[in-house]
Order: sequence, then C-alpha cells, then structure tokens
Amino acid sequence: MPIKSIYCTKHTELFVIFTQDFYLLKKANFNNIHALSTIIESTENDSFKAIIEDILLGVEAGENMYTTMEYYAGVFPPIYINMIKVGELSGSLTNSLEQAVTYLE
Repeated sequence: MPIKSIYCTKHTELFVIFTQDFYLLKKANFNNIHALSTIIESTENDSFKAIIEDILLGVEAGENMYTTMEYYAGVFPPIYINMIKVGELSGSLTNSLEQAVTYLE
C-alpha cells in the first residue's frame, strides 16, 4: 500500500499530533525508544503507525531518528527532518521539537 504524503489534510493532523506527543514525552525525559513506543501504542492510523514503527526499529538498531525519517521524505518535510537532525546531533532534541510544535501550529 503506497504511503500518502503528509501534506494532505488527513495526515497533517497525525503529523502534528505525533510532534506534540513526542515533544511532551521528551520533555518528561523519555528516551527516544520509550517515547516512540508510547506513541505507537496510542496511534490508531495503521499506515502512520507503520512509519513510526519503522523509525523505532531504526533507533533500536542504533541509527539516528532523522536517518530513518529521511526514507519518508513524502511524510516528513525536509525542514522538519533537519530540525530533528540538528536536535539529535546537538543533544537538544527537546528544544528542536518545541520549535517544530511552534512551527506547525
């Protein structure tokens, strides 16, 4: 089943909710694996859940989250991936997510 672009209205809401949830979990000092696992448990959309599960597999394998997100460039805009990349590489992912939440609102 082809994955639809996040830019359509239906998926934009999922993307915003994912970002807000991930930010709140990181702010509560969840590590990436625990945060992604928690989000997967509450995600009802199967296609979006599969994407998050793939990102989780990448993180569990030792990859940076942004690396796996790059495979889903049609889902995650390049500016978002770069914000995650900067956050991961600089050790300030929570700050990057806060900026992303503000950007998406």
